Amino acid sequence: MTLAFSQLGATTVIMSRRLEKLENVKKEVEKLNPNAKCLPLKCDVTNTEDVDNCAKVVKEKFGKS
Repeated sequence: MTLAFSQLGATTVIMSRRLEKLENVKKEVEKLNPNAKCLPLKCDVTNTEDVDNCAKVVKEKFGKS
């Protein structure tokens, strides 16, 4: 889905427990559309602290105050 949205120029946030896989997806996004933004974040959704940290990072990067 990230690749499809990126083709349209969307900004996406992708999360997984393995950051290296996310970095590969980000590279694919950049090849498809250099104007698309993709933020890879390491996150274990079973860990509340990880989820809270990701939410904080996304809000800081893209949120409006």
